[in-house]
Amino acid sequence: MEGIVRYEGVGSAGMEIMGSVMGYFSVTLPGQHAKEIAVFVNEPALEMLAADREEASLPGFNDAVVRAVGLACIEQFLAAEKHIPTSIVISRATLQAHPDLITRAHRELALVPA
Repeated sequence: MEGIVRYEGVGSAGMEIMGSVMGYFSVTLPGQHAKEIAVFVNEPALEMLAADREEASLPGFNDAVVRAVGLACIEQFLAAEKHIPTSIVISRATLQAHPDLITRAHRELALVPA
């Protein structure tokens, strides 16, 4: 399924409320109105992605993680032509079950400015 996925930015209340970094995405499918998607990357998943990475202490790290992992996850739903839920939680278990999300995140994180 073809669609346009746009990252809208990181939410401000995710870590305080859910122990996660929250990113907002907009997905537009042909012939449909745009749909807003919230992607939560929880602390254990953040820690897994931050292991042995110098940029983990940089201010933009969490934003880059939720952007990279959220985009990859939404694109998987589109490729499989599956319904995209309005809320997606990415946990350590999700990353372990989908190593391609880790690969994509690490590739994107290499682009985070120091």
